[in-house]
Amino acid sequence: MTSGARIGKLKPSSLDEEQHSLYDAIAGGRRAQGPQLFRLVDEAVARSAGLDDAELAAVREGRDAALTGREAVVARTAAALVVRGDLDDAEYLEAVEVVGAAGLFELLTLVGYYATLALQLRVFRVPAPDGAAPPS
Repeated sequence: MTSGARIGKLKPSSLDEEQHSLYDAIAGGRRAQGPQLFRLVDEAVARSAGLDDAELAAVREGRDAALTGREAVVARTAAALVVRGDLDDAEYLEAVEVVGAAGLFELLTLVGYYATLALQLRVFRVPAPDGAAPPS
């Protein structure tokens, strides 16, 4: 198995016309309009949502018991989705009670989106950004 990237990192300035059009649609589309908590092209969302260093460490290490309230339910729900790809009846009811049906739908979409990105990063062996620690 190789440890290097299978595809090179593309910089916006090196994109051809078709690639640049797609990049602009993603980085400059509807999601880029209005208030932004983070740039769409790189960075840390959890901190902007209010998680502190201890909570971030708990999430990273799978210690959702260190979280409380809504954050704990979201962490447990996301973990169940990642590990089992499903929620049992009790997990489903708890999630709907805490974040609502629409909130659960958003969480399912978010977990699925990041699962897709993780698959792509894994298959293409995309390295961590400069200065970032590799996942343990």
